Amino acid sequence: MNIDFVKLGAYIRNARTQQGKTLEEMASQTGCSAEFLQNLEKGQRKPELEVFFKLISALNLSGDEVLANVSGA
Repeated sequence: MNIDFVKLGAYIRNARTQQGKTLEEMASQTGCSAEFLQNLEKGQRKPELEVFFKLISALNLSGDEVLANVSGA
């Protein structure tokens, strides 16, 4: 499975903003810096697996749902 990291970032950003969470709130919930999260949302950073799970947990998302929406062809 190939992951499109630009799509992943956009998906995370969309979920975060729909839930009304700020980058600072997400940083606090995940232990990542707001700068890292901003770069991830732009597709400029690739999260390690542990960070991926922290992100989807903080956003109450299913890993299967996220991966199905961000897989590249």
